[in-house]
Amino acid sequence: MDFKVTVLGTCSATFAWGRHQSATLVQFDNLHFLIDCGEGTQLQFIDHKVKTAKLEAIFISHLHGDHYLGLVGLLGTMSMGGRKKPLTIYSPVGLKEIIEVQFKHSGTILNYELNILEHQANSPEVIAQFQYFKVSTLPLQHRVPCTGYLFEETIAKRKFRSDRNLEVVPVPAIKAMKEGEDYDGPEGKYFAADWIEETRPPRKFAYCSDTIYLPHLAAQIQGVDLLYHEATFDQEHITRAKETFHSTAIEAATVAKDAGAGRLILSHFSSRFKELDVLVNEAKSVFLNSEAAVEGAEYPILVNRTVTNTK
Repeated sequence: MDFKVTVLGTCSATFAWGRHQSATLVQFDNLHFLIDCGEGTQLQFIDHKVKTAKLEAIFISHLHGDHYLGLVGLLGTMSMGGRKKPLTIYSPVGLKEIIEVQFKHSGTILNYELNILEHQANSPEVIAQFQYFKVSTLPLQHRVPCTGYLFEETIAKRKFRSDRNLEVVPVPAIKAMKEGEDYDGPEGKYFAADWIEETRPPRKFAYCSDTIYLPHLAAQIQGVDLLYHEATFDQEHITRAKETFHSTAIEAATVAKDAGAGRLILSHFSSRFKELDVLVNEAKSVFLNSEAAVEGAEYPILVNRTVTNTK
């Protein structure tokens, strides 16, 4: 199953140097999810050929404008485009009121069912469960309630053990056994645990939006294969980072190192940085497998957490 991330927006509050505000697309098999929806997200959808009809759900990290002000327009566009499929939005408390006020005064009536599920931003919890993966909140610390999101496979890729006789298991039962179901055959019961082996551990992707450096965050995302972490400032501006409840590139890299992550992509860059080399180099001094997010680039979620990344 494909599991990949496409970053669509990498700037912070101010548009600069051709960068767009926060928006990240997550694809798991044929399911598509959007994390954050800053201004210009619709244009990024067009430029990178993202079909809004495929969106299964939207996750908003917090209610600062650069993370959600593109949402009302996107919802209206999907309605005008003939969407009928229900859409769920997950967000810290407050978004439902904002959307309702916008729709009330604009007279907007959607053609599809919209469900806004709000959660508290102060404790981790599983907020969405799908057939093969789940999504949990990651409490962050910003100037307003803010959550990151952890996408985790719940069933890893599995195959039949080479020492088992496949001829005694009918084809319809093979898929079920790979998903953990036992098979009652004419000659007795075959236990999936005895017949199936996992070929790799479940994959994980963590999205850590606006936050001050949180040392304990590493424990919550331990073993993550791909970590998206804001890196608004360099170390020269660490005082400013603390004042605004943001992180430096070194702090993002420290989280990645302590989490045993496989790969780190930095994002949410301050407009003061036209070139991003200083941020990447600082991050690499702590965690080698660090890079600056590139808008439109796809990042596959691979089990690569065994790579040695620290100096």
